[in-house]
Amino acid sequence: MGAFNATGVWTEVNYGQKAIFATAPSDEININKKDKEVLKDLAFKVQKFALEEKNLEKKKLWYEHNELKSKKPLIFCDPENGWNEIITEDMLNCSGRLARRWEVVLLKEIFYGRSMKDDKPIELFFDLSYSFSESDWIDRRVISGGLHGGSYKWEGQIKSLDDIDKINFPKIEVDYKTTLENLNLANDVFEGMLIPRIKGQWWWTLGLTYDLASLMGLENMFLYFYDNPELIYAVLDKLIEGTLLKLKFLEENNLLSLNNDDSYVGSGGLGYTTELPIGVFPIKT
Repeated sequence: MGAFNATGVWTEVNYGQKAIFATAPSDEININKKDKEVLKDLAFKVQKFALEEKNLEKKKLWYEHNELKSKKPLIFCDPENGWNEIITEDMLNCSGRLARRWEVVLLKEIFYGRSMKDDKPIELFFDLSYSFSESDWIDRRVISGGLHGGSYKWEGQIKSLDDIDKINFPKIEVDYKTTLENLNLANDVFEGMLIPRIKGQWWWTLGLTYDLASLMGLENMFLYFYDNPELIYAVLDKLIEGTLLKLKFLEENNLLSLNNDDSYVGSGGLGYTTELPIGVFPIKT
């Protein structure tokens, strides 16, 4: 519910979703000359932070941390929805919709390098997602709330075993043409400063509790563990089956990317490690 529950220009939930945030639909893949100059200037500043010795030292510390060799704790600060209080609309100099999103991404990295003072390294990469659409398990019905970052209430539609057939397996459709157009534009804008790359980041957790609560309603879910465990098991079986089909699709279509770099790995922080395979997955055309 990132965009639904956002309060400002940063419409996603966490750091790991910046690649999706930076990826435009086909009718927005255009950046005018003035906006390009703004983005190039910001990219140059990001590049300077990325090449600083203290930044390279941060990367080394994360590798040691994830290999259980660290001698001190590392801190990664992600303001999440609070970014909209740090980077406000009046701070943006670009006019185009896509350019403004890219501007936000770059300003966030500059804020990390200049002001956050945590242990997150600045990378020379500019991440983009595959351009895709994904259907939901069910049509979710929000009853009230959810505006301007507020809480919201929704209707749980799975209330009995008779409702199980309402659950559909999510389907992913990838637009490879639009994906490449985003990548080509980023290469043009950031040439010589940042390295655009496609990251297939489809989740930061495969936990099913959020989907379970969305289907049943949060309060109902807790009650059903006691009052109707058979329904809990039936819904989870459906969620497991659908998730495994999703994983199979992503694997067979070469849409998964490694996360042994600065990828967000939930409460564990960042995924830097040399103990996992190293490779690059090509973009399917």
